[in-house]
Amino acid sequence: SEDFDQAANAASTMHDTVTNNSRLTCRFAGVYQITGHGAMQVSAAGTQRAIRVFLNNTTVIGGPIDFTPSATSQQMGLSTLYKLAVNDFVELQVFQNSGGNLTFSTSAFCMARVG
Repeated sequence: SEDFDQAANAASTMHDTVTNNSRLTCRFAGVYQITGHGAMQVSAAGTQRAIRVFLNNTTVIGGPIDFTPSATSQQMGLSTLYKLAVNDFVELQVFQNSGGNLTFSTSAFCMARVG
C-alpha cells in the first residue's frame, strides 16, 4: 500500500502497487534520501536481525544495520543518501536467523529527491 506517490502521472509513479510492488523506482535522476523502518515479530530465538537498502537487486547502498534480538522490541530502521539514475530501483530487505518465520511490519519505506 502507499500513503502517496508524488509522481506527475501513472506512467511516472515511483511505486507500482501491482507489479514489482516491493520497489521504489527513480523517475528523475538525482540524490535521494531513502528511509525504511518497521518492526520484526518478537522472538528470543536466534542472534541476528538486520536491515538494508538494496539497489537494482545487486548492490547494498544502505546498511546492513545489525540489531540484537530483544524479548520486548524489534524496532529496526535506517536512512541513507544515494545518487540514483533514472530507472534505478531500491528495495528494503531484512534478515533474521531465529530458525523460523518472523513477520516484519513495515511502517515506512520512502525516498525523496533532495538534490
